[in-house]
Order: sequence, then structure tokens, then C-alpha cells
Amino acid sequence: MTKQSKPGKDKNSDIERYPYLVAELSGQIAVYAYVGPFHDRPAYDWSVETSIYVDRNIRHMVDPERPF
Repeated sequence: MTKQSKPGKDKNSDIERYPYLVAELSGQIAVYAYVGPFHDRPAYDWSVETSIYVDRNIRHMVDPERPF
């Protein structure tokens, strides 16, 4: 892999390497989740930081004991 083709160095490859999920409920974004680079060092190339957002109006509908 060359430096020019290294994933995560431009917007298009970021979308492929770091996907995201969005869930809607009644036309509103209810939940979204995404991952991004953990650290900008080669040793961390396969590590990611995960973020999950759940709208406060639907949190009561989510059972923390039951995975999505």
C-alpha cells in the first residue's frame, strides 16, 4: 500500500473505511452511530473510536439489556 492509496486520507475513502448508521422514527433521526480513527499512528490503523447517539425522546423505548 502506498501513501497515496492509504485508506482514510481523503473524503471518499473515509466513507468506505469509517461507515455510519442512521435510524429514523416518524421521519426524525432517532439513532445514529459512527466510527472514526482512534489515533493517527500506523499501529492504530485497525482501531477505531465508536460514537452512538440516541435521541432523548426515544431513550425510554430502548432496552439496554437487548442489543440492537
